[in-house]
Amino acid sequence: MKMEHEQWQGRLRFYKDELSHFNNHLDRLAASGKAREVQPRLNHFQTLFRDKESRLDQIRTDFSRHESLIQSMNSGHEAEPKDGIRKVHRVQRDKLEQFEQLFHDLRNEFNVFLNDVSDRKSL
Repeated sequence: MKMEHEQWQGRLRFYKDELSHFNNHLDRLAASGKAREVQPRLNHFQTLFRDKESRLDQIRTDFSRHESLIQSMNSGHEAEPKDGIRKVHRVQRDKLEQFEQLFHDLRNEFNVFLNDVSDRKSL
C-alpha cells in the first residue's frame, strides 16, 4: 500500500502542476486582446480550475489521514481490521480514479477552447 500511496502522491503533484500550467494559459489570454471576447469562458475555466485545486487538496488530506492510520496500525497503536484498511484503500483509489477521469475531460475541454481561441484571426 505504501508504494501505491507514493504513486498517488506523484499523480496528485502532476495534476497540481497541470492546473498551474492551465492557469498560466488563462493569465496570458486574459492579458491579450481577446480577453473581452472570451471572458465568459475564461471565467468558466477559472472556476473549474479552482474547484479542481480544491478537490486535489481534499484528496491529498484524505490520503494523508489514510497513511497515518496505516502507520498507526503498523506500529500497533491502532487495531483497525485489515479488511477495513483495504476497504478504505479502495475508496481512496476510487476517488483518485474518478478525479483523473474528470480532469481528463476538463483538459480536453480546455484544449478545445485553446484551439478555438488560437484559430481566431485577431489573436
